[in-house]
Amino acid sequence: MKDNRQIVPIIEKQEEDRYNAMFKSDTETLDRLMSDRAFFLHSSGTSDTKAQYLETLSSGHLVYENIERTDTEIFTYGDTVAYVRGRVRADIILGEKPISLNNIIVAVWILEDDRWQLASSQSTPLLK
Repeated sequence: MKDNRQIVPIIEKQEEDRYNAMFKSDTETLDRLMSDRAFFLHSSGTSDTKAQYLETLSSGHLVYENIERTDTEIFTYGDTVAYVRGRVRADIILGEKPISLNNIIVAVWILEDDRWQLASSQSTPLLK
């Protein structure tokens, strides 16, 4: 079993890379970071598969203008699952509509095919 203290910095880096790629609409990096079975549940109540999410970004239908992450915590379960929770404030353009988000997020990373991959991400709006 891998020491959990070794896993946390790996997941921290994966999360940093993921959010940077989201901001840049870098679908190549996101494709590499995500499991082919990745699932996204958005704060709007809509959901996407990996392919749908990447298409939304690559088409320009979704643009991240600003992303700020805070209060991030990472928990490991054994040596193949990591759970991330925290807050995300973001300004996005969805379609042509500007939206400001203030969400709590949950992300699940799995060790699959000898690399850490995002399996699921969920965001929920925070009430004031």
